[in-house]
Amino acid sequence: MKREDLKALGLEDGAVDSIMALHGKDIESHKAKVTTAQAEIDGLKSQLVEASTTIEGFKKLDVDGIKAADRHHARSPLTFATSLKELEAIVRIAKQHRTPVLMFAPPGHSLYRRHLHATQLALSQRIPRGLASPSDRIMYVDLLADPRFDTDDFSDADHLNAAGNRKLTSIIASKLDSILRQ
Repeated sequence: MKREDLKALGLEDGAVDSIMALHGKDIESHKAKVTTAQAEIDGLKSQLVEASTTIEGFKKLDVDGIKAADRHHARSPLTFATSLKELEAIVRIAKQHRTPVLMFAPPGHSLYRRHLHATQLALSQRIPRGLASPSDRIMYVDLLADPRFDTDDFSDADHLNAAGNRKLTSIIASKLDSILRQ
């Protein structure tokens, strides 16, 4: 809208000034809304880029989780049985010598845990629990799904990064301290 167009309609200068002032306020109001909307769009675009990057990272990690879980899967029942016998022997010797033992399942990324062999996982958790004996200072701590560890604590699907290692070390040190105080 132009001042000349309003004058051409026969409006007096005072009326034209009032209409132009109202129109100016209306335009400024719309400009502010457009600026706000553009800022929101820019923010959402930035969030979308960040989310896409995160998703791509998770896709890679999921593949890593599958590979890591597969690496840790005992291919033969003999492998598992041999490991069990060795663990039982260690616990038996520790009991004979009144030596404290701390067995633990390390933290695992959720994408890694999702692909673990269910039967093997259940056995590998049940067996050390059965061997644990607080009166003999033999303890088992299952940190596999411990909520104190999150995605930021892992360098890949089955390895902690430096921050995760510090957190694990602190937890293990505390558990060892409690065993040694018995």
